[in-house]
Amino acid sequence: DSDTDAKGSASVIFESSEDIEQMVSLSMAMTTLLLGGATLVAVIVSALGIQSVMLVNIAERTREIGLRRVLGASRRSIVFQFTLDSATLAAVGGVVGGLLAFALYPYLMRSVFSKVGPGELLNVSAGPSAWAICAGIAVSAVAGAVFGAMPAAQATRVQAAEIIREL
Repeated sequence: DSDTDAKGSASVIFESSEDIEQMVSLSMAMTTLLLGGATLVAVIVSALGIQSVMLVNIAERTREIGLRRVLGASRRSIVFQFTLDSATLAAVGGVVGGLLAFALYPYLMRSVFSKVGPGELLNVSAGPSAWAICAGIAVSAVAGAVFGAMPAAQATRVQAAEIIREL
């Protein structure tokens, strides 16, 4: 077959520069989709982790919640407190991740990405983007707030009288 070389691997013949641009564009789109999917999975796993931490936190602080309810704290203020706690926890995680991205970027460029090759061939460069890291921190905080609000809302359903009897 004329489309295979002596080793049996297929060769690629480009008709024009538009073919190369189309192939590169398709490759970039697929890479973006794969990275986006991996990011989505990471956000969901992290959000579930935050929800687990908040469930444990709320379970340990059930007496405090009951006492606050007896003393007149509204359900809304308690939900807000725990939502703010979980959003802060997630935002701190996002900040640590962003700092790691900036810290590890030079190492990754020297060790991993220098061996890939197509980036140099196509003259493509990438770096950690401040706006992307800020967006990641914001997404982390929102995911933390949403997944932290659910256990907090459940905690406010505890009957204050039952908690006081246990004291």
